[in-house]
This record gives sequence, C-alpha cells and structure tokens, in this order.
Amino acid sequence: MSTSISSVPEAPPLDCSLLFSDLINFHMQKNPTFPMFAYADDQAQNGTTEITFLEFGRAAHRMAHALRPARQGDEGQVVMLIAHTNTILHHAAVAGMSIAGLVPFLVSPRNSAAAVADMMKKTNCSRIVTLDHAHHGLIDGIREEIPDRELIIDELPTLTYAFPKLGNEAESDPFYPYPAAASRPDLDRPAIYIHSSGSTGFPKPIAHSYKVQIHWMRQRTIGSLHYFAASRRLGVMALPAFHFYGLTIQLYVPIATLATAVLYPPRSATDPRAPPVIPTSDNVLDTIRKTECKLLATVPTFLEQWARSQDAVEELKKLDLVFYSGGPLPEKIGDALCAAGVVIGSTYGGTEFGIPALLPDKKDVSDGDWIWMRFADNVKIRWAPQGDDTYECQVLTTEDNQMAVENLPDVKGYTTSDVFVKHPTKDMWKIVGRTDDVITLASGEKTVPA
Repeated sequence: MSTSISSVPEAPPLDCSLLFSDLINFHMQKNPTFPMFAYADDQAQNGTTEITFLEFGRAAHRMAHALRPARQGDEGQVVMLIAHTNTILHHAAVAGMSIAGLVPFLVSPRNSAAAVADMMKKTNCSRIVTLDHAHHGLIDGIREEIPDRELIIDELPTLTYAFPKLGNEAESDPFYPYPAAASRPDLDRPAIYIHSSGSTGFPKPIAHSYKVQIHWMRQRTIGSLHYFAASRRLGVMALPAFHFYGLTIQLYVPIATLATAVLYPPRSATDPRAPPVIPTSDNVLDTIRKTECKLLATVPTFLEQWARSQDAVEELKKLDLVFYSGGPLPEKIGDALCAAGVVIGSTYGGTEFGIPALLPDKKDVSDGDWIWMRFADNVKIRWAPQGDDTYECQVLTTEDNQMAVENLPDVKGYTTSDVFVKHPTKDMWKIVGRTDDVITLASGEKTVPA
C-alpha cells in the first residue's frame, strides 16, 4: 500500500518512559499510516509496497499470540530465533517476542551446533523458534550437543499469518491485541540477546537490557539519519537481520527516527519455504533505483565492487549519503569514489557499546576526510594512549548511555580494543588496528590469523 503522510509524524519519547514494545504500540496509535518498511514491487502502485506502522505492529501482536498464547508461562523466557528468512518476518518475530514478554536471542544460522548449544547453556535457554525445512540439520546437531536438556522447538509463523494483507492492511481489518503485561519489567533486565562474532572461539551471548535498547535508539548517529534525505527512505536491504548492525538500522532506526527502511521483497509471501533474496552489489543498486532511496547503508565489499563500474558510480552519485560499517575500505577505493562525487563515509560501533561515531559530515567528505570519524558529544570516550601516537577507544557508561558490556577495571565502560589515530587538524579519528589479533575483513567477517 502506497501512502502519503498528510501531517508531520509524531516522534516517540526516548526517555525510557516507553520500552521497545511500548514504542511499537505508540506508532500504531500515533503514526499508523507512516511507512516503516518498503520494498520494490512491480505489481504495486508506483512500483513500491509499503508496510505501515499499523501493519507491522499488528503483525508483531499476531506473532506474540502465536509464540506465547494468552501470555501463559513465565515472563522473561529466553527464546532463540534461528531463521534464514526475509527481513520483515524476522523483525516481526523479534517485536512479537518482545510484546509477549519473551527475551529474543538473535542467532546466525551459520553457527555450528556446538556454538549454539554453548550459548543456550550460558543463557539458560531451552526454546528455539526456527524453520524446520531450512535448519533441521542444525537443530538435530544441537540436540546431540545437549542431550540432557529438554528442548522446545517451534516453527516460525509464516509471513501470511503475520501479514495476512501484506502491504494493504487497513484499520478496519480484524485485529486482536495481545494482552498487556501485569507489570513493567526492570530496566536493567535483559530485553534481547545478540551474539559476538566468535572470531576468538565460540560466539558470546551479549544481553541488551531494556535500558540499553532505548539508549541505542537515541544515540546521535541513529537520530540524525532522517536529516539527510527528505524522502526518509534508507536502503538497508543487504544487512543481516540477526546482526547488531541490521537490528539497529533496520528495526530501531524506523521506530526511533521515523525513517523508512527499504528492504528486499519477501519471497515467502507466495511460498513459505522460499529462501530470502541473497544480497549482491547488483540487486542492491537495482533496489535503491526502484525505490528512490537517497541513503544507503552497506558493507565495504560492495563498495569495492561498485568502484569498478562507472554505471554503479553514477547511481551512487545520486544518493545523499552512502555509509558503511563492519570492516575496512581500502583508501584508494574510497578516495576514487569520493573524487568521483560519491558522498561516502564510515560508521563505527559494536554489539557491546552501540554506535558512538556520527554520520559523516558532507563538508568532511568534500575535504577528502571520508575515512575519518567524529564522535557524538553526548558519548564519553576515553582515549587510552598506546605509546606510539595511537589510542585505544574506551566508551564509558553515562546516565544516558549504558554499555551492554562493562570490562574496564577502574570505571564503568567498555574497552573496544580498537586503535585510532587523531586527525592532524580536526576533531576526528581514524581506526588503524586493534590491540588484539582480530582482523576484520571487508565483508564484515572477523578472523584471527592462524
């Protein structure tokens, strides 16, 4: 359904007065016709289908009904979500679990059975929501790893169940809200789990409290996204929904800033067993062209591929901003794109500490400083000298910016192990390495040399 906003949408309060699930209900009531998601659709008017806040919220409530009927059982049960499915359904499941008082644990399907079993033990998790046709081998392996644990394996509800009128739901359509919780959870309790990369062993489960969720949503990087393009459309189709980058940019950003996340079309709309679209540099460009995105979040690998194509560069030049994260971009590639007129820049963040770096300033990019970063003035950074004019970035906990993990010995905060150098004339920083042996590839994967 293509919609037009007749009035200025109402921004949500991000002061912890409303929790994540409350914000979904807020938008259903205050901004029902605002498009939360959009995707290219040749059969739709204007070539784009939009999922409004009303439709997404109702889908989340339907997911809550399916995954915890009548709010039976204990509040705060940790439930793993292991599903190679389309992004819209994945986020509806996450939101539905949250509404139902469950604690979603987003897990990459590429993990080994041993790794998943280890994370289940560490979080006292015994329940998995998954897709049997896609992951039965992994699930069988998990059972073998922890034979003494009675596992509950549930099938992920289908896209048709969650979105019965995909792109066309109206307020008058049948809807049954999920029953509200009897009491508000403690802000410091886990609201969601995400896992680390596992570059130095098994991936580690990282809990984000209800407070951390809201603090992430009001970080300056997230809050400034909608200022870059009047269309409010942000291309995020190539990011994995289970990763902190995808979760933040695809789910938290629309809720916090009233931007529209542009995704791939959900293939499972016609076939529940259909796999999601596999991101490529070509189909990313095709999607932003069809949906008229002006902002694009991507990974360095695609930028390297686009830099070799003049046609691709011409498409990127039409955008207000292209920003990347998850790995390094070779300077010669970035310099060439910048010289060609592409407004590019990097963002910086992590599952443990959020996104403290600001989006690149266009003047900085025009100055050739696309690889350098500015940090938000409401984030407290401690730069630890390494003795060679480099500094380790340490992000400190403040009243308005709670770290998900605190590992500093003297103060509350997180030592990132990322090493930076300072710009010679500006208040900007560039990442140059790490204090450990972890190498981040252009694809975003992390590895340790043998």
